[in-house]
Amino acid sequence: MNYLTIDEKKRISLAALLFFADYCEANGFRYWLAYGTLLGAVRHQGFIPWDDDVDVFMPRPDYERFLATFSDRSGKYRAVTCFTCKYYLLPFAKIQDSSTAKILPDGSVDGFLGYGIDIFPVDGMPRDIVKAKRVFLRKNKQFRKVAFRLVYFRFETKRGFSGKIKKLLGNVAYKTGFTNRLMRKLSRSPYKETFTESENVGAFTGVFSGRFTCFKKEWFETGQIPFEGHLLNVPAGRHEILTQLYGDYMTPPPEEARKSTHTEDFVYRPDISGKTESKTEE
Repeated sequence: MNYLTIDEKKRISLAALLFFADYCEANGFRYWLAYGTLLGAVRHQGFIPWDDDVDVFMPRPDYERFLATFSDRSGKYRAVTCFTCKYYLLPFAKIQDSSTAKILPDGSVDGFLGYGIDIFPVDGMPRDIVKAKRVFLRKNKQFRKVAFRLVYFRFETKRGFSGKIKKLLGNVAYKTGFTNRLMRKLSRSPYKETFTESENVGAFTGVFSGRFTCFKKEWFETGQIPFEGHLLNVPAGRHEILTQLYGDYMTPPPEEARKSTHTEDFVYRPDISGKTESKTEE
């Protein structure tokens, strides 16, 4: 089986990003490059050389409207969330290239999840930052402790009674939709405040590290900078955002640390013809 190379992943995710950006421009949706993609745009005018994924931010109102109305007549791209498919076990949305598929930890093929870009909603938060952090950490810990463990339990390979029980729990949670319901809870903001009414905002879904971040909403005025030869939207307060996320972000890490943190394997669907399990959307 021929796994996608880092260059192939970059090409696929860049194409998906450009499609997404054009779609947002045509339909009036706000978005900004996020996380390592934003860092790459600022420091390298494109991808971080040793990374290949694409992350974007959308304010929650635009995020919800985008997901409710998105369509691609060509069928090449599809928007995926844990609300549209019970087999999708991430608390944020993706735009994925339907010609690709993911290889799961046990070596089997995921017949639904493909390669593409990650979309993170930006939500409002209370003015009391100390309380807001406490609420976020409590909820995030609760769901990470259960949901993410259950996701990987079904790929348990250790022998013995404990390993068998973990694998059984993971498979039962997966097949009954229990894990999906947990992801749905994790995908919602932990706060009642809206993006529109808040002075402080943050991306609180899909934060696997449990790291709390508080951004000023004024930082999310829209600017544009080059990314792989294309002008794309970035937050006007990108320096403040990147400093909060990464500290001295303009200094690359030492040579030995220049490795992608994304280790999942993907293939083109022609490589898996006849081997893909069909997944049914809810």
